[in-house]
Amino acid sequence: MPGLPTIFSVPPMREIDQRYELVKSGNDVASFVPLTSKSNLAKLEKQEKYCSWFQLKGGTISDQIPAVRIGNRYFTMNLKVQKTIFRHVRLHANFKNEEMTSLGFPKLWIPLTLMKEKLRTSRRLKPQVRHTLYVN
Repeated sequence: MPGLPTIFSVPPMREIDQRYELVKSGNDVASFVPLTSKSNLAKLEKQEKYCSWFQLKGGTISDQIPAVRIGNRYFTMNLKVQKTIFRHVRLHANFKNEEMTSLGFPKLWIPLTLMKEKLRTSRRLKPQVRHTLYVN
């Protein structure tokens, strides 16, 4: 699609439409376009300030999605960019994926898709199965 920035060539980033309302605005990443370059990804690493959050109008916190702001337009971000921005977040036993904005609105700490991926790959939160061999 011409005019839409792409990250890692597939899929193109989709612009956030009118069904969503802004929960928290992040800093502009226009100076980091294209986001495909390793040097630009390195600049985004562990920088939550570049992540904007949108929620479906009338929706709940579970309807929130992360986005990046390029100029005056907001675009969805793929899992690779999410992993880069939220690399410093570690899951632990009492991890709560919710925080409050400065205006008192609840928002997710990390995107739900990334949370599922971190849970899938986490070794710390998986129950340890011990194999015991009994010999009679």
